[in-house]
Amino acid sequence: MLITASWIENLKTELGLTGVAQVWGDRPSWYFWVTDAPGVFHLEFANADTVTTETGTFYTADFIIKCYPYPRHSLFKTFSSLEKALVQSPFFDNTHSPAFEYREQLPPDLFNIATMAITVDASHQIIRFGFETFDLLRTVCLHDTVRRHPELNQRYTLKAGTVDRNVPAMHIGYPFFGRMLCLHAYAAGKTPARIQLARRRGFEFGLDSETVRFIPSNIIQHYRYGVWFHPLSKFQTGDPDQLPATTSNEAEKILYDRAFPCGHFHPSQAEKELPLPLDDRWWALAHARYASHLTSCCGCN
Repeated sequence: MLITASWIENLKTELGLTGVAQVWGDRPSWYFWVTDAPGVFHLEFANADTVTTETGTFYTADFIIKCYPYPRHSLFKTFSSLEKALVQSPFFDNTHSPAFEYREQLPPDLFNIATMAITVDASHQIIRFGFETFDLLRTVCLHDTVRRHPELNQRYTLKAGTVDRNVPAMHIGYPFFGRMLCLHAYAAGKTPARIQLARRRGFEFGLDSETVRFIPSNIIQHYRYGVWFHPLSKFQTGDPDQLPATTSNEAEKILYDRAFPCGHFHPSQAEKELPLPLDDRWWALAHARYASHLTSCCGCN
């Protein structure tokens, strides 16, 4: 579906994708340049798993979503001091993505904003997209802390109580996740058959010298989306989920769980529970057909 987006100019325009490029390395990953986004997105494969249950065999691929913020964007100030320093250093090139020679030197825990998972059954007839993040990704210094990067000739002294990172991850990551759903809807010609949103109490990251603590917070929320694509001929309202359950706990509250067996989106009162609106293009693009134009021989742009 990523190559499809690179080839079809009308689809790219519809989604505000100004560029998609594969990152050559040990793990499959891609950079995305998106109109009006706060930065360049990086979708990186993390791991894969196979699960066998009573209903069959299922395959899951997990991805990390990163965002490299633009210095002139209003949300730039919400990223950590080290993240802000790195994107304004030679570690990043003129495309505002990591320079090839420095890419492996970037700490893996920086710039993360969300995770995405794709689960399919053995027949590839049922697929679920998962998305998890917090409304705020906050890092607080528990003691006076000095932060530095070995390759940067800079150091930062952060006082106890300083909020070094306060990224509105849901606000940044959800629209990108929505574009991934749009790409799948178009490429597969399928519409969402079910959407579920769960919420539970979140936490903030406490920076304690060289370690990180997880501190429960009453003002930070963790959100988990599930979006199912079923063949409509095989799906009926009220059918149990055939895919393995996603991780949850008793403290999690289901805010939204709605089926769309007709293959179209009809707004209802239930959408008022959502922190951000659903995108009707998830349904509309499944029925769209644009002319394909090969942008480059490898699918990059």
